[in-house]
Amino acid sequence: MRASDQQRLLAVASLVLLGIAAVVMTPAWRSFVAFAGAGLCALAVWGLARPGPGAAIAVLAAAICSIAMTGLAWQAVMPLAVVALIAVAKLQPQVGSVRQPRGSVPLWSTVGCAAVTPVALTLWLRLSESDVSDIVGLVPDVGLALLVLGGAAFAVLNAVFEELIWRGTFQSRLTDLFGVPWAIAIQAASFGVAHAHGVPRGFAGVALAGVWGGMLGVLRARAGGLLAPVLAHIVADATIAYLIISLAR
Repeated sequence: MRASDQQRLLAVASLVLLGIAAVVMTPAWRSFVAFAGAGLCALAVWGLARPGPGAAIAVLAAAICSIAMTGLAWQAVMPLAVVALIAVAKLQPQVGSVRQPRGSVPLWSTVGCAAVTPVALTLWLRLSESDVSDIVGLVPDVGLALLVLGGAAFAVLNAVFEELIWRGTFQSRLTDLFGVPWAIAIQAASFGVAHAHGVPRGFAGVALAGVWGGMLGVLRARAGGLLAPVLAHIVADATIAYLIISLAR
C-alpha cells in the first residue's frame, strides 16, 4: 500500500470510529465506546509509525474518544485532546502543527453562515420536541448575571475548539489527502455525527449540524483561516446557551 493510501485509510477509519463512539456514547453502550476507543488508539499507534496527515487525524480522534470516556464535559475534552496532539507533534514533528492561519473575514459569507443558526436552532427545538433535559439539568442555580457570563464563555470556548478540531486539524489534513471538496464533505459528516447527543441532536440534529459544518467548511476555505468560522460559530453557540438557559429558568 502506498504511503498516501495509508494516510487516507488512517484518516477515514479514524473519523468513522470517532463517529461510532459519538453515537453510542451512553452508559448503556459503554463497551462499544471502549471498542471504538481501542480501535482509535491502535490507529494512532500505527499512524505514529507512519506520520503524516492521516496520523494527525488518528491521534486527535483517539485523544477525543479516550478523554471523553472519562466522563469529562465536552468543553474539557476538546482542549485536553488538542494538548495531546500538540505533545505528540513535539515528539513526532511530521504529524504537523496544530496552529492554523487566522485568514480573512468575508463579511457577507460570515454573516450568512452565522445568521441561519438562531432560526435553525430555534425551529429545531420547537418542532423536533427533542429531550434536552440532560443538558438543561447542567445549568447551575445561580443569578442571571453569572448565567450570562457562563453562556458567553461557553459560546467562545466551544466555538474556538470545535473549529480548531473540525475546520482546523481535520479539514486541513483532509485537504492534503483528498482535496478541498472532499475534505469539506468528510469533516462536515464527522461534525454532524458528533452532535448525535448534543445540541442539536437526533437524526434531524445530525443532519442540521452536518449541513452547517459544510457551510463552515466552505467559509474556512474561502476565508483562508479559522477566524471567520469561529465568529459564525460563536453566534450559534450563543443561541444554544440562550435557549438552554431559557429552558432552565
